[in-house]
Amino acid sequence: MTLAPAVPTLPARVDAALARFLTARAVFGRDDDLRDLLATTRRFVLHGGKRLRPALCYWAWHGTGGASGSARGAGMDVPGPGGFDAAAVLAGLAEPGRLGAESGTGASGEDEQAVVAGAALELFHCFALIHDDIIDASSFRRGRPSLHEEFAQRHAGRGWGGDAAAFGRGAAMLCGDLCAMWAEELLAACGAPADRLRAAQSLFALMRAEAMAGEYLDLLGTATGHRPPAEPGPTTAGPRSAAQVAGQSGESAPRIPPIARQLEAGCGAWEGGPDGRRILRVVRLKTARYSIVRPLQIGAVLAGAGEPDLVACAAFGEPLGRAFQLRDDVLGVFGEPAETGKSVLDDLRQAKPTMLLAEAWARAVGADREVLRTHVGEPELDEAGAARVREVMTGCGALAAVERRIGSAHRRARYALAAWELTEQARRELSGLADAAVHRSR
Repeated sequence: MTLAPAVPTLPARVDAALARFLTARAVFGRDDDLRDLLATTRRFVLHGGKRLRPALCYWAWHGTGGASGSARGAGMDVPGPGGFDAAAVLAGLAEPGRLGAESGTGASGEDEQAVVAGAALELFHCFALIHDDIIDASSFRRGRPSLHEEFAQRHAGRGWGGDAAAFGRGAAMLCGDLCAMWAEELLAACGAPADRLRAAQSLFALMRAEAMAGEYLDLLGTATGHRPPAEPGPTTAGPRSAAQVAGQSGESAPRIPPIARQLEAGCGAWEGGPDGRRILRVVRLKTARYSIVRPLQIGAVLAGAGEPDLVACAAFGEPLGRAFQLRDDVLGVFGEPAETGKSVLDDLRQAKPTMLLAEAWARAVGADREVLRTHVGEPELDEAGAARVREVMTGCGALAAVERRIGSAHRRARYALAAWELTEQARRELSGLADAAVHRSR
């Protein structure tokens, strides 16, 4: 199942807006030396991708009054789960109570502002993907070599001087930088009334800062895991160490990747431990806010919505973002590369600190724990080793535990959506997007 919105013309309209914008800015690409940079960036932006963020932006705009003549239906009085911090999602905004307070009249084809704003979100997403692949040293994206790999292959194939990998990373980073700069420019040109545009730009700036913070926390978590105690030895309490197992069998001890030791050091009860809190912070900033909440809120303020709708966006979007990221974590290990367009080895090779891995460390004992210590964080991990890790994650209940968390977060999002006062068409479309975000294979 894909994440395409129910209105079939919306992705095409977003792509058309992107194509027009990129064509207008390709003038300096007439220089032969720059043609590759522009053409590669254009191809990456226009080919592939779920267009989830534009769809969320558009239907929030539609549902909160952006569509002329569309009446908003009252939300249902649903006794949903509590614990939502409304103040937290408004922190950092300039005068949140005044967002949308000033009126503005949309021009003919008024929904174009929501389409163009969605296209700007997609451009920023392309920046994030390109830089994320560089940071994670990911080899594939959307079924093709990652942009840095593509440039490196081009360098090597043409026999240029210097280090091909370094050239690839540098060139891809510049493509990402272009996407980030152009995203801001495109949003500014969406055609919204000035007061609403300012509100959208405030949210857009906040989203970018949150995404950077989340990326750093993700990077930090991969590098450090838990702050480990002294290097664990054969007498470490708990399950037998690899050295003990090897001593009894007469075999040499397997090499334990340092990152695996760090992650293992204290993952026994991640729910309340520092690893669980850090993972949740990454999910909140890097996925829930950046992928779901802020796109919804940007669409809403473009429609003239105020603080109650911003809170409703977050009440729906934060749990949906958690479910979306947890599904991504599962697909990163158990997915089909032909469908996801990404390797299922990268997360395990990097010992990426996900809820799936935290659950596995919390539950695995004995020989299963040794499988994790041996293979998780191994840079040369192959499919056979990954298959053993998957067996452990399934057998110890880690996969099932994450699936339960996905289901719980999805239900919470649906409670919030039912209580949100929206146009009925927008409610249906957002419900479909929520279902697709959770029940997906790519």
